[in-house]
Amino acid sequence: MPQPGHSQRGHATLTITSDGDPEVDLGDIIDIARDAMSARIYNMAKRPDEDHMTFDAHSDAKFVEDCVRSLAEGTVEEFDHLDDEAVVYIRQSNDESIHQHNAHAEREVTMGQLRSELNGDAA
Repeated sequence: MPQPGHSQRGHATLTITSDGDPEVDLGDIIDIARDAMSARIYNMAKRPDEDHMTFDAHSDAKFVEDCVRSLAEGTVEEFDHLDDEAVVYIRQSNDESIHQHNAHAEREVTMGQLRSELNGDAA
């Protein structure tokens, strides 16, 4: 079985800007960001759990672009009540462990455009 080559720590940014006073729960935003990553991180883990956690993380490896897409999908699913003019800013940055550069992907788009793209309506 191939072994993972290296790991990266990821940082997600998800900002939603909308007119009025839409109901958006910070906990939901955090869950969307956590679920978009290859794996969640934990404050404490016992040694036997570390192998399992590492295997799970590497078996679901994602590029920063994959994380941005997952963040977009999670935002549309969770906040379907937001109007089409709400602006969503998404950024994923991964700290490289073996390269001299870090990886970044970002996107700013309206909810209406995201909905269209995810429904296959975008040109």
